[in-house]
Amino acid sequence: VQAIAALLAWMLARAGLSKRRALLTVLALAAAYACFTGAQPPVVRAVLMIAAYAGAFLFYRSQDPLSTLAAAALAILAWSPGDLFLPGFQLSFLAVLALVTLYPTLEAAWLVWRGLPEAWIVDPEEQPRLRWERRIRRACFVSLAAWAGTAPAVAWHMGNFTLPSLATNLVAVPLSMFGMAASAVGMLPGLGAAAGVFNLPFDLLLGLNRFVAAFSWASIDVPAPSVPVCLAYAGVMSWAWLGRAQSATAPRLALMLPTAFLALAAGLFFRAAPEAPRVTVLDLSRGRAALVETPAGEAALIDAGGEGQGPRIAESLRRQGLRALAILVITEDEPETLGGVRELLDRMEIRRAVLPRANAPSAALRALETELARRGIPYGPPDFSADLRGPGDIRWSFGSDAPPGEAPGSGSEALAVRVGLAGSSVLFAHARSSEGLKRLLANHARMLEAQALRIVPGDDGHWPAETALLLARSGARTVVAGEGGSFPEDGTGLDLSALCASKGLRWLAPRREGSLRLGERGALVVEAFRNGRWEAAP
Repeated sequence: VQAIAALLAWMLARAGLSKRRALLTVLALAAAYACFTGAQPPVVRAVLMIAAYAGAFLFYRSQDPLSTLAAAALAILAWSPGDLFLPGFQLSFLAVLALVTLYPTLEAAWLVWRGLPEAWIVDPEEQPRLRWERRIRRACFVSLAAWAGTAPAVAWHMGNFTLPSLATNLVAVPLSMFGMAASAVGMLPGLGAAAGVFNLPFDLLLGLNRFVAAFSWASIDVPAPSVPVCLAYAGVMSWAWLGRAQSATAPRLALMLPTAFLALAAGLFFRAAPEAPRVTVLDLSRGRAALVETPAGEAALIDAGGEGQGPRIAESLRRQGLRALAILVITEDEPETLGGVRELLDRMEIRRAVLPRANAPSAALRALETELARRGIPYGPPDFSADLRGPGDIRWSFGSDAPPGEAPGSGSEALAVRVGLAGSSVLFAHARSSEGLKRLLANHARMLEAQALRIVPGDDGHWPAETALLLARSGARTVVAGEGGSFPEDGTGLDLSALCASKGLRWLAPRREGSLRLGERGALVVEAFRNGRWEAAP
């Protein structure tokens, strides 16, 4: 945004406007742009910095980048303090802070290391080569500074390092600028038919992103760095800026910066594995998913969330140091379980898949089967007559609410899954209909006993009356109910909350409590993820 504003100010000045009028015009257009884009923190930050720079000139004050950045941050946080914790706010301000502090450090260290001031080179034949070298060097230093400045936030929120960014930024930043300029031109009347031409920079940008992301080495998955590691990282960056070309010389920077990056990834080697197998019911805004972990660091996943949840699940797993799933179980041919599976496949290694039966699968399930076959991943329906083992000592038992015999039609089977831990078990079941629950209770009664029951309702949150029979048959003392953004007590039919209260059962919902972790410490322990840490569930 600032680059476009600078370009626009230069064009207005060339058109004959005074610098004062040009800056006022740019400021008005920048403010309008911020309103049109929903006043997101990165855009507001850019507009406030433009306003501070323009205000400094208009009121005859000196222009200081750090003061301008601080003023923009204070203005945003005074209006919305919660923005401080948003990834967009942190990435935006850290990137600019790095450009203001770390980039000059790199440039000064380079010039001192070269030992020859560029101002001394006056040969006309050397000047063109010198200008190109300077542009390339500065572009590389800008890319390195932005990458280094945002690395802690990227590792914290996204769970990875994107190694090719140092090179791709050299192309991505100009493409973004050209794309914004082309979009502005494309908004002029009569140019709607040429929208494809104006979208070309963004098409190229997305194509570059997909091409680079296809390589396995494009990113390194890392767990969220600890607060002391982030503070140490900030200390190295502050030392580099304060030292500048004195203590922060080129050789020392070449040693200290990679060391800081390695410190951020140190959590890879110190990930605390669970003491015993555990199950985590993830809190998702759409769909449902649950993670099964073993003390050996292996994992499995039950369902993949709704549409758009795949990246969120993958990032959560990577932050815990998990890069592969031994088993992926899809319990139902429905968007709530299949919506995020394709994005999950692109981000996580999956070694085996268990799918519901269907003689006429949905398009989503067919696409999943095709992709699994293409990747050489074994898949198929479960064996209802025998338990499945792995990873580690995890034991899987499967049931179905479909009629016995041939494979049912699309969406007419929901798998019940019993996960056996070291000394306890968790049952995943669906209360889709009275008939389905009756079939499940009649045909698979042997595998329904469990210490905890994870249950989801039928269409529109309806709880059939037979849900009480399933609850009694399981013998569960902890009930986790509901899915996505819904509360279980908002459903119709059986009053499940009243039933649990009358029987003295623990009644929990991910929508209310957050992600729920069920593990063993001699007995089944239930924890809820609140305020950034695991606490005992109510």
